[in-house]
Amino acid sequence: MLVADEQPRPGGSLNWQWAAVPEAQGHRQELLTKVTALANLELRCSTQAAGCYADHWVALVDPRRLTKL
Repeated sequence: MLVADEQPRPGGSLNWQWAAVPEAQGHRQELLTKVTALANLELRCSTQAAGCYADHWVALVDPRRLTKL
């Protein structure tokens, strides 16, 4: 399983809207710990889905590469 996040750091609005709330940052860290513990999950930050094509593949683009998924 793969999760692509266009932001350079995972966490969504917990990184900016809730950055000053210690409980929110604790929750963010808790979630990231759970995500990194999952062996069948890859988290790719700074990655965008650039297109979904007719032959059932998705183009993932990050600053270093294009991945055909």
